[in-house]
Order: sequence, then structure tokens, then C-alpha cells
Amino acid sequence: MSDISEWSSEYIAKEIREIMQTSADRGYYADEILRRITDLERERDNWMEFAAQMNRNADFYQGIVREIGEGFGVEARTSDDGSIQDDVLALKVPELVAELREAVRWRKWPEEKPEPGVKVVGKYTNDLGKERKVMCMWVSAKTLPVHHDATDFFGEYDEETDEFWSPEGWYETIEAEVGEGWSAIPTDKPIEQWLPIPEGSKNA
Repeated sequence: MSDISEWSSEYIAKEIREIMQTSADRGYYADEILRRITDLERERDNWMEFAAQMNRNADFYQGIVREIGEGFGVEARTSDDGSIQDDVLALKVPELVAELREAVRWRKWPEEKPEPGVKVVGKYTNDLGKERKVMCMWVSAKTLPVHHDATDFFGEYDEETDEFWSPEGWYETIEAEVGEGWSAIPTDKPIEQWLPIPEGSKNA
């Protein structure tokens, strides 16, 4: 604010000099000079208040950005060179927000496909017209072997590998007492949309 005050004082002094010179040339009276000075002071005060409000607004919005950044933890304080800063790096926050928006965006199948064998959240409509969400994964051909006990009921035999494979498609992940089991989502009700699972939740 001191810089603004100094600038405004110089501006008013310059204007006063010009007014006095003009008044001498044109025969203005002293009250006219005083009125012009008062107008200039009012203009100065308005500009100073405007600048002060802009500073308050900047502090307010910077505070919001910092608060959002705190929610991202150390990522928001990590510089491009990998060093960790004490405070949130404001320029990192929009990038992190964009990444988060992309991470929680539902992908439409089959326009966008997940990596085969990677667990995701899938969404489809059941026979009653209700939306259902399941933990599932997309399985490519000859990537998920079928347990030997189930080969009579399920699976495609491949002579080259002498192995029964789960048909290509979507599979719901069903938790078992030991490890993880898989059951096929009905092919007449395929996954319509899918959502990546955050890194920290994949083993949850």
C-alpha cells in the first residue's frame, strides 16, 4: 500500500501543478482549484480502496487454494524436482484437482477399456431396471485359467496350452474365505460404465 500512496501523492502533485498553470492561463479562481484538488483526492481514495479490496480478494482465494491443496497432502507440497516444501504450492493444486476429476470420472464401455485383469468398479442395469455397482475386472481371452473343478461347467479349452480359460468378458470379483474368487457377470447384462479404484483402496 505504501507504493500506491507514494504513486497517488506524486500523481496529485503533478495534477495540482498542471491545474495551477492552467488556472493562471485561463484566469481560474482559487475555489475552482480547490474543487479540482478535492476531486483528485477522492479519485485517489477510490483507487486505493479498490486496490486494497483486490488484495483482500487475492488473500481470500489464495487461502481457499491452500486449503484445497492441504487435502492432497505431500503431493501439493512437492516441487517438480522432487523436493518437499513447507507450504502448499498453489500452482500444483489445479493439476492435482484435474487428476482427481479424471480419476473419479465414470468411463463408458466399450469406448474406454480398463487394463485387462485390473479390478475396477463396474455399473450395469439388472433385469428389474435397477442400477447395480460391482467390483469387477475385464478379462481378455486366455488370461484367466479356470479351476479344474469347474471345467465341466465353465471355461474354454485350448489344445495349444492344454488349459481351460475363462471366456473373454467382464467378471465380478467375489471375496472368498481364502484369496479371491471370480464369478461371471451375466453376458446379457454387460458392464455399461466403469470407474478406476484409487491406489490406496485396491487391497481394501
